[in-house]
Amino acid sequence: MVGRNCSAFALSLGVVLLLSSCGDGTGPNERLGGLFSVANGDDHVCLLQQNGSAHCWGWGGFGQLGDGDTLNYRAPTKVQGGLEFATIASGSAHTCGLTHNGTAYCWGGNAVGALGKQNTIFLSKLPLKVDGGLRFSSISAGTGYTCGVALDEAGYCWGSGGSGELGTGVDEDTFVPTVVAGNLHFNDISTSLFHTCGLTKSGAAYCWGDNLYGMLGSGDLVNHSTPTPVLGGLVFKRIGTGDFFSCGLTEAGQAWCWGSNVSNELGNGTQVNHVTEPVQVVGGQVFVTIAVGSYHACGITASFKLYCWGANTYGKLGIGSTLSTTEPVLVNGNHRFVAVSAGGNHTCGIAQDEGALCWGWNALGQLGNGQRDPEYIPVEVIPTYRE
Repeated sequence: MVGRNCSAFALSLGVVLLLSSCGDGTGPNERLGGLFSVANGDDHVCLLQQNGSAHCWGWGGFGQLGDGDTLNYRAPTKVQGGLEFATIASGSAHTCGLTHNGTAYCWGGNAVGALGKQNTIFLSKLPLKVDGGLRFSSISAGTGYTCGVALDEAGYCWGSGGSGELGTGVDEDTFVPTVVAGNLHFNDISTSLFHTCGLTKSGAAYCWGDNLYGMLGSGDLVNHSTPTPVLGGLVFKRIGTGDFFSCGLTEAGQAWCWGSNVSNELGNGTQVNHVTEPVQVVGGQVFVTIAVGSYHACGITASFKLYCWGANTYGKLGIGSTLSTTEPVLVNGNHRFVAVSAGGNHTCGIAQDEGALCWGWNALGQLGNGQRDPEYIPVEVIPTYRE
């Protein structure tokens, strides 16, 4: 980034990982109140502190807030268990985190194995260690399943696999981490509703699972239960997956998306129904990172400006209205964003000198501001996460 000791962020549906601290001489604790990253699920949010503690809020019906109950919370509540996390990922009804040595823990709904436990518990209100003894460099929580990149760079997935989203070559659920087929060396993997995408160490994108609208980028509408190359030969540094679309960010900061465009989520300036290979997001912005939600996406520029595009249900684009947009639009307010995560019908970010901000749907307390009304522009999360 320009003139600052900052690196890019890895973001996707349900997970935002700050790869290194961002500061201008004062350090992240002074600038951001100790915040490290933010991760949006469909209807809940988790914040990670610089000290490794996690706080979550919003929908908690399956224990995905990790605080020992199944209640909804309209302000951040601390994840229990005494663990210190290096990264955290929020899915639909579960949450996962990695400790500093790469050990994976998950909590919340486990009906189809998303927690990675061989036993058939329905849910866990507290973090449980994922079975298998693997250690991971990254983790992503989707809808009923989870994927991660192990320290040996192999991909592993577990949980719901009926559409091939686990990448194992069979459309079956599994309750323990199972290696992704293809012998690929991954840098990151992003989960979603029924499809998954991963980036190799060389920046090549592969996707697998459901392909109803072409979100695998394979040039067809055929499901693939093993990793399939995304067409176009682009080299990406980030990848993200929404419900029925996917996006990647090149080293030059250009965003490309593919799949469904029924809610304008491709950001390519048109209302074409879907595309089966990458198309460039219009507007000329150069992004340092992108975040992909269910039907919308957002990107941060080098000047810390945040742009969003796609569906705008309940005001989740943060532009002061509920009008969807076919191209990136600047989020309201003079905020300087250093992290962003896009969820189901809400969006959250971390801003310099402000801490955590959220906007969009709020019926289950997703915005963390103590209210239940939707917000069309960023509002401050109640700072109960500060310790």
